[in-house]
Amino acid sequence: MSNVQRIKELAKERGIRMGYIYEKIGCSRSKFSDVESGKSSISEREYAIIAAILNTTTEYLKGETGQKEKPAGESTDGQDAEFYDLIKKLSPEQRELVKAQIKGILSNY
Repeated sequence: MSNVQRIKELAKERGIRMGYIYEKIGCSRSKFSDVESGKSSISEREYAIIAAILNTTTEYLKGETGQKEKPAGESTDGQDAEFYDLIKKLSPEQRELVKAQIKGILSNY
């Protein structure tokens, strides 16, 4: 099963429209057709957003594991997708600032 087929199957199972996924990752239906035909690929950022939306792991979407559900304790409320939506709106310079702030926050714990 291709990665795109796996995504489509899980989206259908979860009751999530593919159009919603396309919108959230900022791509078109044709990109997924290009991925299926080998003309394009899904970026790590796109996999992360899709995994958050579908409440699964990037490893499952890539076919690296058969475990559909996220392990217990991982976020399942869509906050990851919202975070990536906000990050993709930032300029490269703003992203670096945010990354530095996050590293500062984590170094205090």
